[in-house]
Amino acid sequence: MYGKNTARTVIRTVLSCLGVLTCALLQVSVFPYLRFFGCIPDITAACLICLALFENEKTVCVLSVCAGVVLHSIGTRGVSYYPLLYLAAVCVCMVLSNVFFKNRFLSVMTAALITFVAEGVLTSIFLMSDGASYADTFTGAVLPQLVYSLVCTAAVYPICRLHDSVFGIRRKADYYEE
Repeated sequence: MYGKNTARTVIRTVLSCLGVLTCALLQVSVFPYLRFFGCIPDITAACLICLALFENEKTVCVLSVCAGVVLHSIGTRGVSYYPLLYLAAVCVCMVLSNVFFKNRFLSVMTAALITFVAEGVLTSIFLMSDGASYADTFTGAVLPQLVYSLVCTAAVYPICRLHDSVFGIRRKADYYEE
């Protein structure tokens, strides 16, 4: 069995779910009023990428798909690429932290950069299909959203680290059953 259902594990999982849901709600309700050059940051992706290091892998993967579906249902229209993008972002962060980087902050920021560049490419494709030029798309949407989302990722990281220091796994035997 994967993971013991101790009170600490349940509280950690519930708080992670509430944190991601709060970020999704903030992204569609508060951050449209806090625009940076007309762009809204992807705070939900920032939260998921940071949680990928501190939470159970299965929990974060399920949360990423659920957050993408919730964000699509409450804030966007048309085709939603958020569930797939968020799942890919979480997986990239886990691979970077396990294989390439020992520094957690560096792996979070690298995964965030990769994710937000991919999101920028998708955004520019959608905007250019509506007739916008590449220069206007890059300077008016992609670059400000990339910078704003990276700043938000750096701001969310200490909160997720605090969550890990309070509710994190102390010993592998506390979490995995043999």
